Amino acid sequence: MDEKIYVIAGTQSEFNEYRDRRIQEIIADGFTAISMSHFVSVNNPDQLRGLSNPHGVLYGTWQLHPNIKEILNQLILTMDADSESRKRLSDILVKMQEEKLHVVLNGVTLMENRDYTIANNVITFDQHPSANDVLIVTDLKSMTVKNYVLTGNVKTLGL
Repeated sequence: MDEKIYVIAGTQSEFNEYRDRRIQEIIADGFTAISMSHFVSVNNPDQLRGLSNPHGVLYGTWQLHPNIKEILNQLILTMDADSESRKRLSDILVKMQEEKLHVVLNGVTLMENRDYTIANNVITFDQHPSANDVLIVTDLKSMTVKNYVLTGNVKTLGL
């Protein structure tokens, strides 16, 4: 495998978690020519300059990365103008300007109006999280973080 996998994660530990899990999955699929050097933790937009249509993933609390807007803007510039991925990233950037909260359930970023809705400081999930699920809610204006360990099937949660 010669192609690099560019990982945009919120933290270095999230990058390490993704890389280690993905390597194990690839090896389990019978492909053994994979190593840690195939994975690049993207921490600034300069790492993407000069690339053309890089392969990668947004992982964990990627929206909270301090350089996320600059990284996504540079990533968009590396993509073909008519690519579906470019359109999705452009939509994400627009959405990020509108969102007031960042919601992560068990390490997966949820999207407002797709996975949940918010009204009167109550979050309503489209699908019920399960007992012992971990929910992290970050207020993007104040950068206040609240952690919840859910105790049962939850449809709504007061914030």
